[in-house]
Amino acid sequence: MVFLNLLEDNKDKRNRCVFDILDVNSTGMLDIMILMQLYNNIERETMFAQEILKIVREFKNKNILLKGGYKRRILLNFTTFNTLISNSCLIEELQYRIFGMYIPQKP
Repeated sequence: MVFLNLLEDNKDKRNRCVFDILDVNSTGMLDIMILMQLYNNIERETMFAQEILKIVREFKNKNILLKGGYKRRILLNFTTFNTLISNSCLIEELQYRIFGMYIPQKP
């Protein structure tokens, strides 16, 4: 069960769980159109909306606008996601909703 990774001590494994949920096509890549659709259909003030917006802006700046002399397109793979979103706000929310408890991170 993919949600068991939410209970892992390793933050990358917890973040991988959130990435896998957002990877609705199971391609190992996030689809920018799905992310934009998500953003347009959730409350903009939520922390999750801000995480999605951060990913969309990074994609736009580096793949469409090519700001700052950036010449190579970024891929929305797990490495990029994990770099941009070091600890997703969905981790604690899903821990509580699925397992009925919050599992604090170990220092």
